[in-house]
Amino acid sequence: YHALEKARVRAGKTFPSNPGDSLEDQLKPMLEWAHGGFKPTGIEGLKPNNKQPENKTRRRTADDSAASDYCPPPKRLKTNCYNNGKDRGEEDQSREQMALDVSNNKSNLEDSCLSCGRKNPVSFHPLFEGGLCQTCRDRFLELFYMYDD
Repeated sequence: YHALEKARVRAGKTFPSNPGDSLEDQLKPMLEWAHGGFKPTGIEGLKPNNKQPENKTRRRTADDSAASDYCPPPKRLKTNCYNNGKDRGEEDQSREQMALDVSNNKSNLEDSCLSCGRKNPVSFHPLFEGGLCQTCRDRFLELFYMYDD
């Protein structure tokens, strides 16, 4: 929505809208305009005007639509207390060593966890080489289910 709104402003284009229109109703004419090639100015009309530098720190006004003000809060990742910096450093070193060994043909990619580099992964993916150890598999599933909500 923000990109189309910026393009509309740069091209000097106006679209009819009612205060009660939903975001979808506001977007429909903008999308048709975009799919039609941004007529009448075309792509050239979307370029920023060099005479008037854009104000990147513009304050929001009452004229801004309520739909453009809404941004959902980012989801926070759960942090595990047992995973301290020492473990993470060892994990990074193990992963780097695994990548180095695989690139030098000293080991096979299927023999190591793709996430942490530990030997003997327990789960494998049918579409690509490699797998995950039990700890990394559990972490992945926890995050996967958390973001599935």
